[in-house]
Amino acid sequence: MVNGTVITLYLMRSGPSCADALDGCTANIAKAAAAFGAQRDGINDALAGTPYNAVDIKPGCRLTLDDGQSVRLRDAYSDPGLTTYGRDRSRAAGRELRRRVEPDLVVCSVLRRARLTAEAAFPSHDIFTAPYLAEAEDDRLLALDDAPMSPSAGGLSYVDPTRRDWASSNYHAFLTFLGGRLARKPRASKSSSLSEKITAESDHTAVAVTHGALLKKACGLDAEPPHNTVWRRRLLVTQEHVREEPGPCDLFMDATPPVHLSVGCDDAPHKPWDVSPFLDDEAVLTGPGTFSFPDEVVHDEL
Repeated sequence: MVNGTVITLYLMRSGPSCADALDGCTANIAKAAAAFGAQRDGINDALAGTPYNAVDIKPGCRLTLDDGQSVRLRDAYSDPGLTTYGRDRSRAAGRELRRRVEPDLVVCSVLRRARLTAEAAFPSHDIFTAPYLAEAEDDRLLALDDAPMSPSAGGLSYVDPTRRDWASSNYHAFLTFLGGRLARKPRASKSSSLSEKITAESDHTAVAVTHGALLKKACGLDAEPPHNTVWRRRLLVTQEHVREEPGPCDLFMDATPPVHLSVGCDDAPHKPWDVSPFLDDEAVLTGPGTFSFPDEVVHDEL
C-alpha cells in the first residue's frame, strides 16, 4: 500500500489559559463589581479594536456593553497565556508524552497559549509557529481570547504575516503545509482519506499543539477533549496528495480534566488586565493531573 512518505502526527490540545480561569469566575457579585471598577480602563483598552466598551458587570461575570449586549468576561481577554496550573500541567503532559514520542518537528498555533504549552512540554526542542492551527471560529459576539496578537507569538515561525489566512483555522490546509515541510512535496495537497490504516513505519514524526474546537472537528470527536490530551493521525504523502487514515483520530494520551481552572495567572507583561481579582481563593491543587496511554497503566503526576 505504501508508496510515499509516512508521517505520524500527534495533536495536543493546549493547556488551561488565563481566559479558561475565568470560567471559574467568582459568584460574589460585589467582588466582581469591585474588580471591574478597578480594571474597567484595562478591559476597555483590550476592547479598543472593537466597536464596544464595557460599562458594567453582571452575575455570571458577564460584561454589559455600551449597546446593551453582553459577553462573557473571558471573551474580552486578548490572546491569553497559560495559568500557573496550565504551565505545570503542560510540563507534566510533556514528560509523559516524551516517554513515547521523539518528534522531528514541534509546531504550535499562532495563539500564545499554544506556544507556551509546546515550550513547556518540549523544553529542549525548537518550537515553530505554524499556519492554520488557530482555534475554530464560533458565533460569539466577541472572541478576543481566540484572536492572536502576533503571527509568531514571540518565537520561531513558519507563518507568512503578509498572507491574510495566517491566523485561520483550516486543518486540511495545515496537512498540506505539513506534507510540504516534512515530506518535501510542496505540490501535494489534502485529498480524500485512505481506505485502510497505514501499517508501515513512519518516515517522520510531528507534534502540533492546537485547540479544542479544531480538534473536535478535525478528529471527529463528540466533544472538545480535555486540555493536554493527545490524538494521533497518520498521513501518507505522495507527489500530488496528502491522505489521512480513515475514521476518527486515535486517542494516544488521555488526560483527566483540570482539577480547577482558576488558580494563578502569570501572564504579565502581556496581560491586558488582571484575572486574579475576579477569582475566588479556595482552590488548592495537589498536582497537574493524570495522564495515561490506552495500552499502559495510569501515571499520576504529583
